[in-house]
Amino acid sequence: MSGDNERLNVALVDMLRDENVPHQVRLKKAQYLIALGADVNARVCGKSVLSWVLKDEDREPEVVEFLKEKGAKEWEISKAEAYKLSQGFWDENGEIRSLAEIKNLVRLGAGLSGYNKNTKEQIWSDLSLQEMNEILKILPKGYEIDGDVDLSYCGLKELPDFSKVKVKGDFDCSHNQLTTLKGAPQKVGGNFNCHDNQLTTLEGAPKEIKWDFYCSHNQLTTLKGAPDKVGGDFDCSKNQLTTLEGGPEIVSGEFCCSENQLITLKGAPKEVEDFFNCSHNKLTSLEGAPEKVGGSFWCEDNKLTSLEGAPKEVKGDFDCSMNQLTTLEGAPEKVGGSFYCYCNQLANLKGAPQEVKRDFWCLGNKLTTLKGAPFEVGGDFNCSKNQLTTLEGKPEKIGRCFYIENNVLKKLEEKGKNAEIGVNLCGGKER
Repeated sequence: MSGDNERLNVALVDMLRDENVPHQVRLKKAQYLIALGADVNARVCGKSVLSWVLKDEDREPEVVEFLKEKGAKEWEISKAEAYKLSQGFWDENGEIRSLAEIKNLVRLGAGLSGYNKNTKEQIWSDLSLQEMNEILKILPKGYEIDGDVDLSYCGLKELPDFSKVKVKGDFDCSHNQLTTLKGAPQKVGGNFNCHDNQLTTLEGAPKEIKWDFYCSHNQLTTLKGAPDKVGGDFDCSKNQLTTLEGGPEIVSGEFCCSENQLITLKGAPKEVEDFFNCSHNKLTSLEGAPEKVGGSFWCEDNKLTSLEGAPKEVKGDFDCSMNQLTTLEGAPEKVGGSFYCYCNQLANLKGAPQEVKRDFWCLGNKLTTLKGAPFEVGGDFNCSKNQLTTLEGKPEKIGRCFYIENNVLKKLEEKGKNAEIGVNLCGGKER
């Protein structure tokens, strides 16, 4: 088969699967390409032309009927055959074969996610950027790589052009020198990992990620270009973000934006099904925080003076320690894990959640009273290092230990027993 015929065969597949080609024009273009020499029974990267068309969910019956009338047959290489062919990328000594040989194997249907049996590395680690692009050029639009693509630690300053390709597994381009995601796949069926690069923007990122999206340890100042929906975790920590505008609206796992320069949570997802972490930023308010958090909510080490805007209910831990809080007004009404508000400037506990399933730590404040404390704490209650002169207002029920060191109490009476200052009581026993 000549190079011209091969290009015509790929062009036929691309055109038949291109949703931007008007229905009225599609059959005419197919007839034209066939007249030029395109083969309706050509095998394009492991599938026949008809099989490529049938792969589309929105295929048009008229197109399928036209191809069948021209004698087109269904045919597709098996996964086992594709894997076996991919082992031919390397010779018996584990050395990579020539680019021409590799391209020929890909045309026959060799999978592009196989590993070298000797080094356990994928083909991409043995190729230059130019060679990668040469291989990607011969793939039809919508080609699916049936597995992972690992481009990590390849010294890349730009991505090979995967823009017309779908990756069914993970796509990892971390630990490179990328400044842009131009060339990333259109769709990733697993995780997308671009952390530890030099990215200043997420423009070019896939719009659809089935699982996790990692873009931490970059130089991002904006999330513009991020996926609209992430099926797992979204981690944009350790960048230079001042806003979350442009980020995903729905995150089905954890959302981590810690260690940035955030001054607002405007643009944060409305709903996070697991853990939300905005710690170590410059936030003065929680306005814009998710309305619903299915796991823990961490906002420690900011410049918060108020908890207004916090979720009303948190199923995991709530950590607002190391801020500038003078009140707990606005805190969640119910916390399913622990509540940490230590190292603030609290004089009382007014506004604290009334039910905390695990620990409650309010040490290192300016408390002179425990009024406002939860009625019930399932774990430890730690109010050490304050200015308490009385234990009035302490929880009625404490599941484990009651820590009171370094206060100004002269004596306390617990369960009818006198104890000296600095003694911790665990279930009524000195500790």
